[in-house]
Amino acid sequence: MYFADEEVTVRAGVTNVGTASATRVFLDSTGNLSSHYWSGFGYGGSPPIGPGETAEGTLSARITAADDLLTLVVTARSDIEPDVNPADNTVTVSVPITVVRGTLTGTVYGDSDGNGVMGADEALADLEVTVRGGRPYADYTATTDSAGRFTFPDLPRGRYEVKYASDTWWSPHLEVDVDGVDDPDLLIRGTPLANRVLTVTGALDRSTYQLGDTARFALTLANSGPMPLTGITAACWSNGNAPLDLGELAPGGPGVTLPANASRDLVVPIPIDSRMVDTGNLQADCTFGAPPHYNGNVVVKVLARVPGGRAPKVAGLVALERPRSGTAPLGPPVPGAPVPNLKVYLKDQFTGAVFVRATTNASGVFEFFDVPAGTHQFGVVGPWEIVHGGPVFPVTAGDNGSPSNHLVLLVPGTDKPDPDPAPRPNDPSPPPGTAPPGAAPPGTGPAQQPTAAQLAATGVNVTWLALGGLLTLLAGIGLLTRTGRRRI
Repeated sequence: MYFADEEVTVRAGVTNVGTASATRVFLDSTGNLSSHYWSGFGYGGSPPIGPGETAEGTLSARITAADDLLTLVVTARSDIEPDVNPADNTVTVSVPITVVRGTLTGTVYGDSDGNGVMGADEALADLEVTVRGGRPYADYTATTDSAGRFTFPDLPRGRYEVKYASDTWWSPHLEVDVDGVDDPDLLIRGTPLANRVLTVTGALDRSTYQLGDTARFALTLANSGPMPLTGITAACWSNGNAPLDLGELAPGGPGVTLPANASRDLVVPIPIDSRMVDTGNLQADCTFGAPPHYNGNVVVKVLARVPGGRAPKVAGLVALERPRSGTAPLGPPVPGAPVPNLKVYLKDQFTGAVFVRATTNASGVFEFFDVPAGTHQFGVVGPWEIVHGGPVFPVTAGDNGSPSNHLVLLVPGTDKPDPDPAPRPNDPSPPPGTAPPGAAPPGTGPAQQPTAAQLAATGVNVTWLALGGLLTLLAGIGLLTRTGRRRI
């Protein structure tokens, strides 16, 4: 006898009663089991079984149906030698199954006032609840009544995942055990779906920073819904050496509460360190929710220049992409023939201006010299499309000039004209991060406001606050919770 949630183990022996060896014998079986793989016989059959010898195999599997009796039909067959008496190759075995059952009950409510307690009018009626799991594994559904109650009677013993479908409410992932002895009675709290009502905007206080500065990442969180949002946190990343100090938004904490139709302003400090100098920029992005990635996936990205790092030499290889055969597995792109005598260039990602050019040699290798660190835009001139290695082109301070650092693959495409004539020898374009003659060095004067075209060239929603606006924001930090939205 087996319990329905136990693993079943079956052993079988096959005896060769003939006078010649059986070189390749298989075991086939049918029945309500999750697997019918027999060790000892495998997918390629058994080793040779001599006359009078017996080969043994084992089957281990889970029961797939909550029946009172498991019946297994096992058949031996030979793919090589003919069997003179196939009638003695099949055996049927049965074993009783005991299904232990329990009951799962619960109540679902929508926490419309955000106090974490079920109120008299917060029950969620007519909500479809699904549980999935148990042994045998199966799905079951029920609908909540006017009091938000649901019941799943006679569930086979095991662990169950509990979910419900709603366009308004979210609850965390739930897993419970049903054993017929201490069955759970759940109270499931729903909170408003953050994606539908939460918006976040973010901006940096300057467009350029120097080593040792502290950037101010100003955020405005707004709740446009009729109910409070509680427990809002953020999962953030930056290209600096240290993690960001998120304060109230830190993961694992109580988070930020936004009343209905209200907004909140926060500032996250970002120290400018040596890693940002090496990459030529400050990059940060945050995902917001209650919690993020589960109830909410609102993303804000910011970008600013951090000049100072330079690469004496940046080299790479331009080649055609080698076509894949129809049966080739997916994987990294493979270079084909090199592309010689091709004009290539780098654009500044903030202004879109071309600041360095080169022509590939006979081996398809290009070389740029004295390049500022940064995430630039790589381009080619001619009837080509870049399919790998561009247009995003990161340059790190101290690049050693090895062509293996940058691989650019092309396929034939529309003609790409030269976007900018070469500078006159006596009037070179200033490299990214440097000020034109007579201008104040970056970071020493008022913050510069980029044009709309410059913002579009960044590839992300990047804005900068005027310095005065930021000071106003910081001065009012103690009076930030209020009705309505605050615009940055």
